[in-house]
Amino acid sequence: LAYSTLAGVPTMNALYTAFSPLLVYVMLGVCVQASVGPDALTSILVGASIGAALPPDAAAEEKVKIATLLALLSGLILFALGFFRLGFLDNMLSRTMLRGFVSAAALIIVVEQMHTCLGTSYDPDEYPDLFVDKLRFLFDHLKHTNWRAALMSGLTIVFLLTMNFLGKRYKRVKLVPSILLVVVINTVVCWAAKLNEHGVIILGHVPGAGSFAKPAAPPLSLADLKELLGPAVIIATVGFIESMVVGKTYGSKHKYMVSPNRELVALGTANFVGSFFGTYPTFSSMSRSAVAETAGVRTHLAGFFAALLMLITIFWALPAVHYLPRPCMGGIVFYAALHLIELEDLAFYWRLRAWTEMILMLVSFCFTIFLGIEAGILCTVGISVLLVVKHTTLPQISVLGRVGRTSKYRSCDPEPAGHDGTAGPGHHRHSVGGLAGITAMLGIDQAGEPAARGRAHTSPNGAAARRRRPDEQIKPVDGVLIVKLDSKIFFANGNSLIDLLRRLEQLGSMNVHPSETNLMPPIAAVVFNLKHVPDIDASAVQIFHEVCEDYHSRGVEIIFVQINESIRWKFERAGILELVCGKGELDFHRISEALSYLRRFGRIRHSSGSFSSDRASAESGERRHTESSSIPTSLSSERRLSASGMV
Repeated sequence: LAYSTLAGVPTMNALYTAFSPLLVYVMLGVCVQASVGPDALTSILVGASIGAALPPDAAAEEKVKIATLLALLSGLILFALGFFRLGFLDNMLSRTMLRGFVSAAALIIVVEQMHTCLGTSYDPDEYPDLFVDKLRFLFDHLKHTNWRAALMSGLTIVFLLTMNFLGKRYKRVKLVPSILLVVVINTVVCWAAKLNEHGVIILGHVPGAGSFAKPAAPPLSLADLKELLGPAVIIATVGFIESMVVGKTYGSKHKYMVSPNRELVALGTANFVGSFFGTYPTFSSMSRSAVAETAGVRTHLAGFFAALLMLITIFWALPAVHYLPRPCMGGIVFYAALHLIELEDLAFYWRLRAWTEMILMLVSFCFTIFLGIEAGILCTVGISVLLVVKHTTLPQISVLGRVGRTSKYRSCDPEPAGHDGTAGPGHHRHSVGGLAGITAMLGIDQAGEPAARGRAHTSPNGAAARRRRPDEQIKPVDGVLIVKLDSKIFFANGNSLIDLLRRLEQLGSMNVHPSETNLMPPIAAVVFNLKHVPDIDASAVQIFHEVCEDYHSRGVEIIFVQINESIRWKFERAGILELVCGKGELDFHRISEALSYLRRFGRIRHSSGSFSSDRASAESGERRHTESSSIPTSLSSERRLSASGMV
């Protein structure tokens, strides 16, 4: 009943939305605890779409038409995504950006509901669109406040907040239907005191009560499709992500799998069928799903009985809420909106010193607050996609150096280290730029991404290097560029490989800005560690061929370390191995073996204090290669000669 005011549709259509889609989802959905029906976020998105498509004084039939078309298009979009098994797209939107948008949308809801809570009256044609103007408009109309309405809504909000607080401490309190209780109390008080005669607006007679909508196809035209396709995509995306949060949360808690593709099909079908009965887009409600889980829901029969009770309400129970005060409904929506403001996430990012995430959340929040819901959605989706593209198109690459006098090699970049001594997982090792550049200019330490991945307490290499003993210092090998790749190389990130290798060759680190002058002496060899590269597609193989041709033309030796059989086969078919080492093969199982080979043939000079450890590594590696049947005889003989010559 209350969400119908947010969506801008008649009350009966909100009730239809709480019945038809829920019944369909019960038959097709996976998540048992999911409560499908109207919710605050989807309702305000629908209301914003209707407001953008129609004037404020548009007829109710026109608003219902737009709402049902949004349900139809959202259902078709979701069904198509599920049919083509694109459920993984729910990971595209940044959680941080989405939280910023949801918090801003909740604040807009709070300000809009203040008029209902305070009982102020105004001309809808004069109501502004932007948040700042709405706030100013609210203050200008405070003098028209109805104290009875304000008292009723205030007590409603305080009661619901108190019950929520007690519910966190005492589990039995959660079983009390606080919203239903507050509706009954306010309705009885309003009827007994005849508050409707003192300026308190009530629900009154609901047109269409006691009858159900006749099934009819929404009238979709080409003009409507062009105008509503964008909002439908956004509503479907946000709603599906919210539903998947519910599904994954309770699926994990109760030990059952929730398939994103099946959820897409279920939600798509629910919205598609519902659009024929006058509904607007609907998805899983996080708040009602939490209530269902607390009440002990374990099967889909709970959803079936909820739909049955909603049908009884549509036909017979609406006269009982004739005196339901609108300020009470506004207080309920106000309370629901407060739960959407994500202060916990902000506190979490602050504890982790995740400045990048805080800036992203602030950007999304400000776009939504100052430019409107539509701008906030575009900002959230746009920046999320850009972040995905950015991290996808930059291969994870780092320069390795030698740890003291040992045969171990670790990342030279001052970034958090992983458990194996190499650069930690998820570290993209590119230059300071974008949001990282912003935080750097502000003088903020970059603790965002690594901290969010559970390494908040790991000391950076830069600070740890000052505390290391001399035999633990990480130093690059003179004349050799040792490059470690940690991700799949494919068409999206392969094109960046040439520029990154050139930058590493000239600057020695990805943390040096490209505008710096050449800091590194010419190299004699390049060692590619491909241990953590699972696969390379054809486009990336072509790029590797170009890279090897460039190094070969300059007389730079190329060596591959820990290359797997599938990549070796592709390199052999592409002619890369022949280009690098003629008809033989030149790849090793350890970096120390590759360096021993280069020193044996005079490609690089011996480092002080490093000869003995390299010799031991070469000899142990030689024994392993001799025992392994997978290494060709010619390669084993060559390495035995190399080790024999050093001895």
